[in-house]
Amino acid sequence: MKINKASDIASDFDGDFLKAAFSSFPSIETITILRELVGGKTKAPILLVDIVATKPADKAHDADTLSGQFILKIDHRAKGWPDEPVEAERHQKATVWDKSGLFAKNHIPKLRHSFEADSKLLMLYDIAGLSQLRLSGYQHLGVGAHAACCGLVSTSLLTELNAEYRVEPAVSARQSLEDWLGYRLNAIQGKRLYDFAKAQTLDKPAFANSGRVYLNPLWVCNYDAVAKD
Repeated sequence: MKINKASDIASDFDGDFLKAAFSSFPSIETITILRELVGGKTKAPILLVDIVATKPADKAHDADTLSGQFILKIDHRAKGWPDEPVEAERHQKATVWDKSGLFAKNHIPKLRHSFEADSKLLMLYDIAGLSQLRLSGYQHLGVGAHAACCGLVSTSLLTELNAEYRVEPAVSARQSLEDWLGYRLNAIQGKRLYDFAKAQTLDKPAFANSGRVYLNPLWVCNYDAVAKD
């Protein structure tokens, strides 16, 4: 298997790790890194790749063949939280959360392959919407499209992902947040999150980013009216 990259990509990638990650797919001939995708919040390399593979003689194994363009993410297991589920595990949990599969089909790109070695992680996803022509970074949307997308996603989270939710009047808002976020609400255990939020928000209830004003989510979680609800 050969690893290639476009001539305008300056970054170097661990070829041995990539070959090990895809060693279970002997039909792959080449993996070409076409483009580095930038503009998001993660510091992990996210790449548009093209995989060329020979077609198996036995059509029953077509599902095991990777061929075409995909999104490839290379990351590391969190050092501060060794027991934290990795992205591939979280992705799988989110995919099966809605038993009908409707939310995953509409909103979650399929995870085609994952691999871990020496705390280094690799995830290979289908392209969102199965087309680059329909793909746009959230931060590049205009104000109107930004608001519309928030409404669509919020509605889908409630009516599709959490269609079987239960109302429990005896459970406070703070208890619900603790169930969802766990140790992240603890200023000591979740120190990395608190430090990041402080750097972004200066501990203020609201903050501006790229010309937009957002509520500080940690402030909302720890606000007295929520904590004592």
